[in-house]
Amino acid sequence: MPSEFRCIVFEPAEVVRATREYYSCRNLAFPSGVILKTLAESWVGWSGIRFLITIAAHPGVRTTPFFGCEAQQEIVIDESTLAAALILYCRKKRIPLPACAEKHLRLIDGKVSLLLTNNPEGNDITIIIQSTLSI
Repeated sequence: MPSEFRCIVFEPAEVVRATREYYSCRNLAFPSGVILKTLAESWVGWSGIRFLITIAAHPGVRTTPFFGCEAQQEIVIDESTLAAALILYCRKKRIPLPACAEKHLRLIDGKVSLLLTNNPEGNDITIIIQSTLSI
């Protein structure tokens, strides 16, 4: 059986949608308000990625009259929650994901990407994956 490598790249708006749907399915409260900023980040000293969402909790309400800053809330989505949210999102959008495939999150051009490798024969596909990611 052949080996398979797939990469699904998500736009920030899709990651936010996936996170909201995941929170809803888990009966968790997702803050209401206007999304001001999103940021996917990863760094060498820390394994994995995380996704940050900055929300204006109460649009138009000022925290201090002097500085004019809106009340903001930052949500940090860890890698395991992010992976679960994106897998759920793919299922709802009918994007096929092999159940037995290994799934990893990576940043590609600053976007959250879900990497799927299905290697039933145990063949070495590391070289193919590394060359694909360096493009």
